[in-house]
Amino acid sequence: MLNPALAEQSGLLHLPEIQTAFIHTPPGIPCQYKITKDPGNGYGYDIYVNGKLFVHQPFVPGLSGVKGFSRKSDARKVAILVVKKINLGIMPPTIKREELDSLKIKY
Repeated sequence: MLNPALAEQSGLLHLPEIQTAFIHTPPGIPCQYKITKDPGNGYGYDIYVNGKLFVHQPFVPGLSGVKGFSRKSDARKVAILVVKKINLGIMPPTIKREELDSLKIKY
């Protein structure tokens, strides 16, 4: 989990199940992520913008196949990256294999 001071600086507020970040444009619209668990397939994440499901990602993005993240912490790292891309206006917030490697995601 991120250091609380670092989370505050980045605009991310860490809550038990749903994590919240605020999109800067338009101001004040919440962007949240929730780590999901598929008993047979590992972890994934959902991204909500203004309370509505925006991204449902049950498996590791940027790879072929439908394998979930083996570690909850890996799903969280990628969900945070997606939120950051949304905050920057990068649409769609696509994740590439190189980004997974730079985050040291196990796949």
